[in-house]
Amino acid sequence: MGFIVAPAIGLVVLALGWCAVPALNPSGSFASCWAGGSVLPVVAGLGALFAYPAAIVFGIPLFMLFRRRAWLQWWQVALGGILVAAVSVLALSLYGRSVSGALDYFLLCGSVGFASGIAFWGIAVCRNSALTPRC
Repeated sequence: MGFIVAPAIGLVVLALGWCAVPALNPSGSFASCWAGGSVLPVVAGLGALFAYPAAIVFGIPLFMLFRRRAWLQWWQVALGGILVAAVSVLALSLYGRSVSGALDYFLLCGSVGFASGIAFWGIAVCRNSALTPRC
């Protein structure tokens, strides 16, 4: 369930942040940015094309490694989300033969990875007796 819901939560956090940062919001108002309905479909729709494949291709193997090493604290899983984002941005940059473009998207994808990692920890790891005795 964590691999299904956590990327969506990360994308919603990105959309909320997008409307809150004045430099990214030309309308200048959080309400008009969010209520206009343009931010959420664009961020969630386009972001899902990248977030879900990254979670499957890089996130699942990384989670297995973290589980084996008992790296299941909230901050470790959040850093794992950033690592998944970094590796996916690098892979797409190498595929597109534009490594310099990777730095432009790292902050954007890294923030989604961080929020998704925390959401994943809350959904799949916290209070899961098969993984850890406590949160």
